[in-house]
Parts: sequence; structure tokens; C-alpha cells
Amino acid sequence: MSEKPGEPLASESSQSATLSGERIVYVVAPDSMASSNIDTIDLLTLFRTLKDRWRLIAAVTLVSAILATAAAILITPVYRASALLSPVDHDAAGMGIGSLSGQLSGLAGLAGISMKGGSSAATTIATLESRQFLVGLVRERNLKPVLFPDRWDPEAGAWIVEEPGVIDLVKSWLLPKQVESPSSEELLPGEPTGNETYSLLIEDVLTVEQDSMTSLITLSVDWTDPASAATWANALVANANKELRERAIRDSERSIAYLTQQASQSDISELRSSLFMLIEEHMKNMTVAKTQEDYALQVIDPAVAPDPTDRLRPRRSLIVAIGVVIGVFLGAFAAFLSAGLRKSRQASSS
Repeated sequence: MSEKPGEPLASESSQSATLSGERIVYVVAPDSMASSNIDTIDLLTLFRTLKDRWRLIAAVTLVSAILATAAAILITPVYRASALLSPVDHDAAGMGIGSLSGQLSGLAGLAGISMKGGSSAATTIATLESRQFLVGLVRERNLKPVLFPDRWDPEAGAWIVEEPGVIDLVKSWLLPKQVESPSSEELLPGEPTGNETYSLLIEDVLTVEQDSMTSLITLSVDWTDPASAATWANALVANANKELRERAIRDSERSIAYLTQQASQSDISELRSSLFMLIEEHMKNMTVAKTQEDYALQVIDPAVAPDPTDRLRPRRSLIVAIGVVIGVFLGAFAAFLSAGLRKSRQASSS
């Protein structure tokens, strides 16, 4: 094979190959070689910059690790106390008036009486998470000063009343005054409202979960004091049983009074017999409610105070690890910034 005179071996934008015997000769474009050299030089420059300024990177990483460690130690730890509960199904146990639902549901419907004796798991969970129940427990145990320590003055024994700031004053001047809706709460100056209390409890303190497989309920309380967390969790269970037990007793008493009145006014023997059967079942349900302490929730494992080392948050080791990683990135950034400033000063001086 002969080459024509003047024919180039390779163009600037492509590679060409010539066959000489059994060897293939590649001719690489000069631009590709230059780009490869530039990439190699840039990587070497970056590595050299990091190597030359390793003391700066180490110092920044150390400072970041120290700050992360201090933050992990100073953050108030939160502990979780949990109680394992089993919902009590009175109808399944044959203790409620639900055992008569097949025979007398039509009669009870006409009389306006519910055939359901016990509390379902959904009703129990809804009661535990209800505003009235939670705020009532806080009021009963006077827990607002504990839940809102930043707004309570223990020395004066009163709530801290904050003075309106500049932004509040500007808003009061520019915006029209809104008529406050009347509230049934009697609050002291600076005292948190029931809505604030409920929001804090339902968002940050209380967690109620039910296992879909076993139907077991786990009630958890997260708080800064482990003993208080366990005490509140057990108190929630006790108060829920008390609330649902008293509700069942009131319903049964009201139903018995109504059924007794209807039975006394009826002349039909079959109807009177059915009414007395309903009265008997309501009396059984009321007896169970009065005698069974764990009426709606059976405590399988009560809440106990967690150990001081068993923190829910913060996870100190994770915070320190994140601080070290952030320190390495900040140190590398500081090293590159220092190198860039040095080059700019040298360029300006020359």
C-alpha cells in the first residue's frame, strides 16, 4: 500500500489508523492529549493543595467535632417510656349486650339504644388522643408548669407575661383589631391555652400505635424526665380505663331507666320479655364496668422509667459523626479558598 504525496496522516478532529505490516499505528489528535494533560494536572493540583494545607483541614475538623460534641452534651435528652396494652373486647367475651345483637337489634334500634356494650379498640385509641381527655389530665395533675417550663416562673409561682415586641406593635397599628372569640377556659395572664397544651402533647409527647397483626396497643410518652414519662404513661392508661368505665356505666344506667319505663307501659308480654332481657344485659355490662378496673385496656407490660443512658434523642454518636464530616468538607473548602486567595495575591503583585 502506497501513500499519496501530500495526504495528511490524521485530521485535527478525528483519529486515523494506518496498517503497516501487522502493526496498527494510532495517531491521536493534539487537542485530546492536551485535555488529558489538563485533567491530570488539575487533579494533581487539587491533591497537592489538600496535602499542603492538611493542618488547616485538621484544625477545622477538630473545631467542628468539638462543637458537635458540646451540642450533643448540652441538648436536653428525651426519654421514652412505653406501656404495652391489650384492648378488652367485652362482646367477644360475652360480657356485653352485644351477645343479644342477633335477637334484639331491631328492638334496640327502635328504642334508640346501642347494642354495643364494650369499647372498641378504635374508640379507646380515639379517647386516648382526644383533646378533652388529654387537657383534662393536664388540668387534673397541674402539668402545665412542667410542660411549659420556659413560660413559668417557679420563684414567683406565676406565668411569665411577655411584653409585646416591635413587630406586634406594628401589626396592631396596621391591621384592624380582631374580635376575640369567647373561650370557656379561665386562664391566668400568660398561661398556655388548652389548644397549645393539646398540640404539644399530641405532636411531641404522646404516641399511640396499634399492631395490625396482634391488635396490641403501644402507648409511649416522650419527655426529658424518665420517671415522669413512665408516670404519665401509666396515668394515661388508668384515666382512659376510668373514663370509658364511667361512660359505660352512665350509658347503662340511662338505658336501664328508659327500658324500665317502656316495660312498665307495655301490655305485650313478648315485648316486655324482650325489654327485660335488654335490661338484664345492661345490668351485666354495668356490673362488669363497676368491678373491672382494666375495663377498656388490659395492661400487659406497664411503663417503667428508662435508664439515663437509654435516650431517645439526641443520638450523640451520630451528631459527633456528622460534625466530623461537616468539618472535613469545611476544611477542604477553606484550603481551596486559601489557595485561591494566595494565587490572586501573587498575580496582582506580579
